[in-house]
Amino acid sequence: MQLVVVLLLLSLFPIIVVSGPATNAELYRRIPIPKPFLVTENEHTFGGDVRIGDLNGDGQCDFLVYRSSHSGPGGPAIGGFKPSFLGAFEMDGTILWSGGEGGTHPVRPGSVAIHDIDGDGSAEVIHFWHQPTPESQANWRNLSDIVIQIRDGKTGKVLREAAPKSITQRSCIPKQQPGKPKLSIGRQTANWVHQRILVANFRGLDRPRDFVVKLGDTHVAFDDQLKTLWTDTTNWVKYSQCPAYIPAIGDIDGDGKDELNSGYFLLDDNGEALWTQKLADHMDSVAITQWDNGQTRAICSGFGHVVDTQGKAVLALGATAVPHG
Repeated sequence: MQLVVVLLLLSLFPIIVVSGPATNAELYRRIPIPKPFLVTENEHTFGGDVRIGDLNGDGQCDFLVYRSSHSGPGGPAIGGFKPSFLGAFEMDGTILWSGGEGGTHPVRPGSVAIHDIDGDGSAEVIHFWHQPTPESQANWRNLSDIVIQIRDGKTGKVLREAAPKSITQRSCIPKQQPGKPKLSIGRQTANWVHQRILVANFRGLDRPRDFVVKLGDTHVAFDDQLKTLWTDTTNWVKYSQCPAYIPAIGDIDGDGKDELNSGYFLLDDNGEALWTQKLADHMDSVAITQWDNGQTRAICSGFGHVVDTQGKAVLALGATAVPHG
């Protein structure tokens, strides 16, 4: 059995695709990011972050490189938060399309996803898009100048666009307490630098046609028409004592609709909490997957927890065994 590994090197160095046994990988092909998609910043030339998927419906892997605007001043916020450039190309380097300009390397893998949301055999691009106006006063800590777009993967044409208040009214301006030393943005709003889009099936359709945006302290679910399905906001925002940076999607109760696991809570397909509890510190990684005898469980990394649909622990390793999940 052959294992195919794709390594995405997001700088001047090309993308490297290798194929071979897991213990003895061999270089298969070098795929340079097209030169028109590169940018130079502080004497460093790079493309940006990368997503993969079949954008043109030919059954082959395509690549999407993107950059983002509005960097933070320092620390974990250095890098762009708001996608402002997209460039799609095939495995042989053929350019499919591009849109926007400028931007820097995203601070973390951000709000861009590739998925065939309309079922036509080629993937669409679901993403935030920086759309400032001349009077816009927005900065990296708020999203009043963001829209959500769904683009055709073959051409880059915008199929749908929306500016839902559930997104545009979000911000993470730190609240300074009188007499207290000023803390960094990461210590007061621990998850703001993690803005993700995850594909889901909240409506129990024939295929996943929904998605959820992870945005700081908030999760917002959308359907394929960009209608907001539900919104959930947590009060747990302190560093090391907050929900997972990246939630997990899966059908834990077997009803044909997905749930969302964020480590401190499990949200049903309608956004209602099936359970809520602060299990442990450092809830960095989570999953929804089969665990014991094929039963689907919520895996919550902080202190090594595995819990059922109601939040009852099937396994709890404890702080000594798993101090930082």
